[in-house]
Amino acid sequence: MYHTSYIPKDLKTSVFILLPKKPRATDCSEYRTISLMCHVLKLLLTVIHKRIAQKIDSEISEMQAGFRKASEYIFREIDDVPGLKVNGENINNLRYADDTVLLAESENDLQNLVTIIEEKSEQYGLMMNTKKTKVMVISKTEPPKVNVKVKGKCIEQIEQFKYLGQLITTDARSDDEIKSRITITKSAFTKLSHILTSKRVGLLTRLRVMKCFVWSQFLYASETWTLNKNTEKRTEAMEMWIYRRMQRISWKEKVTNKKVLESVGLQRPELLLTIQRRKMKYYGHLRRHDSIQKRILEGKIDGRRGRGRRRQTWLGNIQETSQMKMCEVCETALDRRKWRTVTAHLGDGMAPS
Repeated sequence: MYHTSYIPKDLKTSVFILLPKKPRATDCSEYRTISLMCHVLKLLLTVIHKRIAQKIDSEISEMQAGFRKASEYIFREIDDVPGLKVNGENINNLRYADDTVLLAESENDLQNLVTIIEEKSEQYGLMMNTKKTKVMVISKTEPPKVNVKVKGKCIEQIEQFKYLGQLITTDARSDDEIKSRITITKSAFTKLSHILTSKRVGLLTRLRVMKCFVWSQFLYASETWTLNKNTEKRTEAMEMWIYRRMQRISWKEKVTNKKVLESVGLQRPELLLTIQRRKMKYYGHLRRHDSIQKRILEGKIDGRRGRGRRRQTWLGNIQETSQMKMCEVCETALDRRKWRTVTAHLGDGMAPS
């Protein structure tokens, strides 16, 4: 192929499979497609991608974290349009492929962003989908009503939406996302209950299957959660719910959690510790690299904090988990080896050194 510039017909053929986005899907928009292609073609596309990736990456904004589109030229037009100020840096959008979130401090600023993107999109032959475009106000109190328009039509204001598979709510807390994940996890367990509760299958095998197909449903994006005492209790309660059903232990038997854990070969619950370790690893990665995620996490936002009790923060979770002062956390995380040691010994009583 390299010398003749001829690609065989079989390599240019793909089979598209329709996958429903939700149960009982009927409309075309309710399906997504997956393309099945020859493995040789995948290798060829990988080679081409790697050759052009370096050139493309130098032209792409760090706001874009996914696939590359013509959309990059559109969003360059709003670089200086007011959004959110974090340490003096203007951040007005976050993107992954064609999933875009616009950020602004006021209704007028948001309308200005939408109008500019709408106009520039039309110049490139792209249209904003008003049915899929929503607006949401993040607020510690009851969010006010806003009126943002696309093509003269008011965008629906919502109280929650899923972005990249994670539930975002108006109060900017993780509680509802964790509740949703618990429901999804229990559903996944129920679908596999004929295996996970079977005495014909060894316990170690069932535990491995459970962690692979059930825990993975719960742990999606858990690195980003801000945990509090309530959500920690919910997490441990769900883990015990799983163990009791795997061992077919009814609540009527009044078996203690300690005995349930011993029946599966554990001394204490593991799920919460797994989340904490994931968060620690993620923080270490962010701390050691200069990125927009790091600048947002560590940056300061102008203005005064609202009245009321100070909320638990994500960095507060890291400080509490590591049992260090924040200055020690920041310094230790810069040393990959030390931070790995701290993360590996979470929960075993080892004092960080």
